[in-house]
Amino acid sequence: MKIKKIMSNQIYSLHLVWKYSKQIFLFKFISSCMSGIVPTLTAYIYKLIVEKITLGNVNSVFLTITILGVVLFTDRLIHNLISKHASIKSDSLRNGILFSFLEKTVNMDYEILYSPSVTTKKEMAEKAVRGNYITGYIDNIFASFSSIIKV
Repeated sequence: MKIKKIMSNQIYSLHLVWKYSKQIFLFKFISSCMSGIVPTLTAYIYKLIVEKITLGNVNSVFLTITILGVVLFTDRLIHNLISKHASIKSDSLRNGILFSFLEKTVNMDYEILYSPSVTTKKEMAEKAVRGNYITGYIDNIFASFSSIIKV
């Protein structure tokens, strides 16, 4: 039952990001895919380099090292571009979530809002939004996706 709740929270969070900004979602998705694929690809290229050195094929070793350099350079370039745009958008996402939370709080009936169970939930939600835990949680979802790709 707990796994079902965790999955529903993750799906809700991803839906929240998608609804707020498809660009942030795509940035994070591409970044997590690259974080999963590039280390595996790099390990494979290192394996090729070792094989080519043991076979004595020096020209092929230089070509493989060049390919490795291009892969790593491209990876860093794309990550830097994504993080530059995504960090600005993530702040905007956090502020948008905070605004929608405050808007819901203002529009709630005060009798319901100040009941003990709702107050506790409201305080927890407010801490999560104000403490930037929401965007961290979303980042962790994409990091998990990246780990799955690595496996």
